[in-house]
Amino acid sequence: MRDYLIIVTGMSFGVFIGCFISVIVLISRKRKHREAIITLLSKDNQYLCDDCLTDMCEISKREEVIEICSKNHQIRKNTDIKCSRCGNLKLTRSIHS
Repeated sequence: MRDYLIIVTGMSFGVFIGCFISVIVLISRKRKHREAIITLLSKDNQYLCDDCLTDMCEISKREEVIEICSKNHQIRKNTDIKCSRCGNLKLTRSIHS
């Protein structure tokens, strides 16, 4: 089986395992970020913008927050509602009630 993977992927088994571990770490990090976003939004039914969610959840890229929120059906996108943290009138996220 291992020889078959090496031929198909064109990489050594060690490199393959390294890539596999990287994918597991990435999935684990995204799951942690998703849980942090849901926890923050659930607290007192907050409306938070993507910038504030990025800062509060210590996520390095705002695009990751956008991706997580758009794929999660619990999280609602609201337009022109004040952010509970920064007070700016912009696109915010909240939890469906």
